[in-house]
Amino acid sequence: IISEDQFRQLEKIKTIGSTYMAASGLNDSTYDKAGRSHIRAMADYAMRMMDQMKYINEHSFNNFKMKIGLCYNHVYPTKKQLL
Repeated sequence: IISEDQFRQLEKIKTIGSTYMAASGLNDSTYDKAGRSHIRAMADYAMRMMDQMKYINEHSFNNFKMKIGLCYNHVYPTKKQLL
């Protein structure tokens, strides 16, 4: 799903166990300062993941559950990245 063109502003950060982390607008080419489309892309991606989980549950007789958290904030470079 994340490789689809509508989610081009997103980047998978990491997967740890059952936790999946993605971010949007991390660099100038994906950050939409005026329209904030990178935020909408992240929310749309979360909803698409929920739809996919529902489909998997219906067709595999499972009952997987998903929790989604969205946070909007600026990313500041660390001191090490500035050097």
